[in-house]
Formats: sequence, structure tokens, C-alpha cells
Amino acid sequence: MIKTNKDKLIVTQVLGEITHPVLGTDLGYMTTWNGKSKLGIGMGSIKYNVKIGDPCFGWAQGENVEPGVAIDRATESQAFRILTSLGNPAAVVSGEAKGATGVVIGKHGNVPQAGGHASGHHVLIAFEESDMEKLSIGTKVAVKARGVGLKIEGLEEVKTLSIDPELLERICVGVDGGKLVVPVVMELPAYIMGQGGGGSPAETSSFAIQTSSPIDIEELKLKRLRLGDLVACRDILSAWGRGYYRGAVTVGVVCSGFSDIAGHGIEVTCILTSASGQIKPKLDTEANIGYHLGLLRSEMRRG
Repeated sequence: MIKTNKDKLIVTQVLGEITHPVLGTDLGYMTTWNGKSKLGIGMGSIKYNVKIGDPCFGWAQGENVEPGVAIDRATESQAFRILTSLGNPAAVVSGEAKGATGVVIGKHGNVPQAGGHASGHHVLIAFEESDMEKLSIGTKVAVKARGVGLKIEGLEEVKTLSIDPELLERICVGVDGGKLVVPVVMELPAYIMGQGGGGSPAETSSFAIQTSSPIDIEELKLKRLRLGDLVACRDILSAWGRGYYRGAVTVGVVCSGFSDIAGHGIEVTCILTSASGQIKPKLDTEANIGYHLGLLRSEMRRG
């Protein structure tokens, strides 16, 4: 069991609203990595049939398909996307579904917007199916944000990102040899990471596992990945931005499906990183936040 400073964290409310579906350009069509046109859908709004635990590949016309409900900030404040963390509780505060509760399951950044600009950011929330039928675009959702400043005692070189302390405690299985042991579905090499690298705060967006190379999709077995899976990225540091750093380890949660845009792909919300490799990934085919959040049942395991 790990110990954290969770009793010292500031808990605050942030407010957003359900977004309209997002397409890549004004006319909707995008150009794929191999020069074809595609009307890619799956970002923004309410996805009634896409949930944590579903596969990242196979969606018809899918492009960075997001699970659950996509929320954006209701004002120009950057606080909504920065302060929210995976595992935070959410509540509907307007409309027919007022009073319904959910939980944050992902943060998908740099969503393509009209004109091809990658300026959108979505916080993804899971709600009960019966409540989703009452939701609508524009419905306001409040998140009880907690996670910024979270530290693990004795592991000062491990930086936490966008993770609620209770979810962190459920995910991490302990410390071994001075390293934090974290179950992951797979480990990924740095070369496969694409869009999302750079100096912007890692809390604001996500990092892409590139899916524009069929050879790498096959060799790395990327089609095994499901929404909500935990993955480890070797030689990637996500402390104050995201990028290559030899010996570093970043752990993230899969928050979207594949992409056909060059350099883009399966998006990952970063939750843990260490420049010195103070994180020890442990392979576990069932490492998915859905089990920890009560969104997946044991009988749904991959087998």
C-alpha cells in the first residue's frame, strides 16, 4: 500500500458542458496518412455505445473515438481541463438528467477543430446508461476536482498527473526495490509516440500512440488495446511537457481509439512519470481503470 499526501490536496469544483460532435475540418473530411479522404467521427458529444473496456480499433469511420461523454470548459478558463483528474466524481447540474453522477475516465487533448486546428480539449466522463439517455449537448456538468499536488511518500522522483488519489491507490500495487509497481497491459517504445509531444503542460492534453504504420500496429500488437487500458511508455518523460528522455518511464491510460491522421493515433492520458525510471511496470493483460472504477465486471475479462 502506498502513502500519499491526499489529505493536503485542495478539492474544488470546476464546470463544463457537453460538447457538440467534433469533425476534423469545416467540411468534415480529412486526409489520411496514406492520402485518402475520410469522414472521421467519434470525438465530442455523447457516445451511447462506446465505453471503457471497448476496443480501440474497429469503429466504422472512427477517428480518435472517445468513450462516454465529452465535456469542455464552459468559459475561457483553463482550470477545467487542468484541474480535473481521472477518478474525480462528476454531477449533472442542469437539464433533464440533473442530479445524475459519473466519474472522469480520460482527458483527450489537441482534438482537431474546424479548419484543422488542434485546439480542442475534452474531459471524458462515464455515466450510467439510463442517465445518458437524459443528457444533451449543452448540459452542464460539475466535477469535484482533486489531484493537483498529489505526491507519493518516499517516491519524490515520481510525478503524478491528472489522477485522483483514491484511483491511484487502487492502481498501484506497492513498492519494490524503491520503485513504484504499476500494472500495465503493455510497454511501448518511445519511437511509437507521436502527436502531443512538446512543452505544453502534460495535464492539459494527451499523447498519441501512432497508428499510421501497419507494420508497427502488428509488431506491437496495438489492436489488443482497449479504452481505459494502462500502458507504460519507455524513455518518455511527461513531467513538464511530453517527450523523449532516456531512462524515463511514463504510465498513461488509453482515452481514445485509433487515428488515420499521420503522427496521430490511440491517445493516452498521462498519470505517472519518472525521469529516473522510478516506476516499475508489471505486465497484466487486465490492467484497465474500468475494473477499479466499477465500470467493468470480472466476467468481461479478455481471457
